Amino acid sequence: MKSLIASGDSLATQTWQLVQGSPLARLSRAPRPTAAVIRGGTGRNYGQFMPDVHAMYQNALTWRIRGDTAHGNEGRDIANAWSGSLQALGGNAHRFLMAGTQGWRLANVGELLRGYPGFDLGCFQSMLGNIFYPMNNDFLVSHNGACDTHYRVNWDTCDMASVFAIGSFLDDQGMVNQAVNYFHGGVGNGCIYRAANSMHENNRYYQGEESGRDQVHTMGGFGWMTVLCEMAWKRGIDLYGTDGNRYAKAAHYIARYNGGTSVPCTSYSWQQRTNCSWKTEATIGSWQRGDTSPIWGMVRTTW
Repeated sequence: MKSLIASGDSLATQTWQLVQGSPLARLSRAPRPTAAVIRGGTGRNYGQFMPDVHAMYQNALTWRIRGDTAHGNEGRDIANAWSGSLQALGGNAHRFLMAGTQGWRLANVGELLRGYPGFDLGCFQSMLGNIFYPMNNDFLVSHNGACDTHYRVNWDTCDMASVFAIGSFLDDQGMVNQAVNYFHGGVGNGCIYRAANSMHENNRYYQGEESGRDQVHTMGGFGWMTVLCEMAWKRGIDLYGTDGNRYAKAAHYIARYNGGTSVPCTSYSWQQRTNCSWKTEATIGSWQRGDTSPIWGMVRTTW
């Protein structure tokens, strides 16, 4: 990222300007750590957690790129405050989403701050290994007691990304392998063969698992799958190219539809709830078509 910005790359420069203009990248933030973060149900308080996660990430990133120790100190102090306080994640089923969407971000914060003066690496690793990973693992194994395919692809992919990121951060090859193996053959919708399930135009495109639902969830699920694929790519593991670039063909399908182009759609059925009853989506979901989720700059194609 630092090299791209220095070279004047337009996408990297525009993205960097967005980070620099973010209120979460500013100094003198007062973090609000708690012993338990709750998402969904009674006592939910995750609204004070997620902005702090983004703030520690953006400040740590600013230090890495710009070398500004004031931002490094800011990211470190927020990270230490949370790792020294957090003991549990709770709530309804949405606690698994929180564990996934914030787990991989926190692991990347840890990597950015690794070796930074005063950063409590051991405490941060303990938080991720003992609080976030068990929640990620529990969901991918048991799916909150529901049928394995009940939860749509975005639930699986964020937890898969978290498992991979935490495994990388903890130097735990077993966790890394777990995420990679789930991508290739997991029981839920995060498996690439379910996430990209229906072939179109003679193997040119694959339909996304949530395409019949709506577009914001479709792009969210593939955005988190892209996070997983890109982290794996940096470690020399090519998930992008699996099964003749199946991921990229689904990404193209989703991008075409959200860019305003008509695409074919196959009726899609899956099993849901605890009794694994069948549900069908017969047409593509148009709700929030054209949503501007910032995922496309990260998509890598290997064909």
